[in-house]
Amino acid sequence: MEYSSLFVTLMGIGTVFFGLICIIFLTMAMGAILKGKEKAPAAA
Repeated sequence: MEYSSLFVTLMGIGTVFFGLICIIFLTMAMGAILKGKEKAPAAA
C-alpha cells in the first residue's frame, strides 16, 4: 500500500511531538519524585 507524502510527513511530525510530550511528562514526574525524596531526609 502506497502512502502519500503528506500522510507520511504528518505522521512523522505527530510522532515527534508525541515523543516530546512524553519526555516532558517523564521529566516532570521524575523531578517531583526526587523533590519528594530530598525533603523527607532533610525533615527527619
